[in-house]
Formats: sequence, structure tokens, C-alpha cells
Amino acid sequence: MFRALLRRLLGGPKKPVIMGSPSANALVRKEMRKSGDDGTAERLVRHLAYPKSEASASTFEVFDFLGQFDLVLSETGFQNGIQFEHRSEVASEAFDTFTSRLFDELNAMGWRYDGWECGIVKGY
Repeated sequence: MFRALLRRLLGGPKKPVIMGSPSANALVRKEMRKSGDDGTAERLVRHLAYPKSEASASTFEVFDFLGQFDLVLSETGFQNGIQFEHRSEVASEAFDTFTSRLFDELNAMGWRYDGWECGIVKGY
């Protein structure tokens, strides 16, 4: 879902999108603002990740890494993926730093960080 949204925003698959990067996050926040949400309100945020190959770190190893954060972890039931949720705002530099770290660390473990999603929160 996240990749499809970014491809549409970027005008197709011409430009590579690095999930979790500040520029990818900014594109999602731009779409959120169209619905009246600036991203500063705390809300439930769901992140997704998938192993790149059978040689990737095990789900247990990934859960062990993610255990250092205050996240609710579960398997997706799709392509051996995992999802992890937490309550957070999505507008700050700290959030961008967090998603960049997820991308880097999961990539090093042989996993593909597939971005994040959240509901729209209006009125802040």
C-alpha cells in the first residue's frame, strides 16, 4: 500500500523510493495534510517488514532487535512478514530518524522495511 501510494505521488516507478527515508515520509505527510492532518497528533502507527530471502535473519532475530522499542509485534500472515505498532506522531525529525534506522537495521538483517501507515487525525 505504502509503495503504491508513493509510486502514484512520484508519477510511476521512475524514481526509486527508499522506505523510511525523510523524503518518503514527507510525501505521505503531504497526502495527510490534504485531509486536514499535519501529523503532529499521536496516533496508532503500523510498520511492515518482509524477509528478502530464505537467508534473511529469522523472525525471532528481528523481534529481538525490535524489542528495544516500545512496539506491539506480530506476524502478518503474508510472505512471512511482520508488523509492529506503536503510538506516535509522524511529523517530527525524531520519527524520520526512527524510520531511517528501521530501514538501515532491517536491511542489514536481510529484511525489507515496507514503510508505515496510520489513520488520519483531524482537528490538531
